[in-house]
Amino acid sequence: MKSVKVTDIAKYAGVSTATVSRVMNGSAKVIPETREKVLRIIRDSGYRMDARNARRNIAIIFSGRRYGDSFYSYRMIGAMYHEIVKNGYHVELIAVEEINMLSERAICGAVSICGEDIVNSYWDDNFNIPLVRIGAPRGRFRNVSSVIIDARSCMHETVKYLVAEGHSNIAYVSNWPLESEINMPSKRYLSFLEAMNYENTGKPAPMCVFNPEPENEIKQLLEQGTTAILAVDFENGIKVHSILQKLGYAVPDDISLITWEVEHVSEFLNPPQTTFMLNHKRVASETIGLLQKMLTDKTLSRTVNIPMKLKKRKSVKKLNK
Repeated sequence: MKSVKVTDIAKYAGVSTATVSRVMNGSAKVIPETREKVLRIIRDSGYRMDARNARRNIAIIFSGRRYGDSFYSYRMIGAMYHEIVKNGYHVELIAVEEINMLSERAICGAVSICGEDIVNSYWDDNFNIPLVRIGAPRGRFRNVSSVIIDARSCMHETVKYLVAEGHSNIAYVSNWPLESEINMPSKRYLSFLEAMNYENTGKPAPMCVFNPEPENEIKQLLEQGTTAILAVDFENGIKVHSILQKLGYAVPDDISLITWEVEHVSEFLNPPQTTFMLNHKRVASETIGLLQKMLTDKTLSRTVNIPMKLKKRKSVKKLNK
């Protein structure tokens, strides 16, 4: 269909334009069967709602399984919510585990902050409206773009910084499986390997841990002479710091530690931690800006990279060479 209008939607659905308007504005006065029929025709026709004829709802798709224990999800949802509202839209929160519920919602686009593969295929099969995925590839699907958190330059800067401070036995500790780390769009692990090789510190592979409960491996790292640990991900950094304290190692006197930034927390820890920083506000701004462009240009599909930054504080010790 070309140049689909509200009157066309009403005609195809066999209802009045007033009913179509009520559906797009989320009115409870429309029976479920009619709502589902109108929404299906809207999706199939590629009709895109704007401020003149709908509430302009944007869905935020998140992982319900990880939300309760994920600072990343909590912080990203908050940043997205504020950016969406600031631009005059309304928010629909949907857990990816209940993604089928989107078929019952009147939305003009969506943002996904979860990495589950089902999102791309579900979107391609069911929607003709834009989706922006954060931290996950868009693939070759129509109507899908990506905003990638890029750790490459930050990881190279971090390893270079540690080497300049006298460290060569640097460990990488992740709470994700090795296969997941290798396939992450951020390229953080692969960039760590590249940086270690570039700085001529030796083979880094034996100095890597992939375990959500890494206490035993951390003991081994310390016994092997590790002087610095990169603990990736928000919750993992806190856990590794706690394990080091439990084992009687003080940061940075006994071991240097670099973690993921936890806003309003990392700077107040003892010692204030050197961290990988992600600007959530910038991610939200870039994401909603890209989504708005996709709403006006149906052919637009792209990938935007946002680099992480190294924030130096006091959890890294300079070693005597």
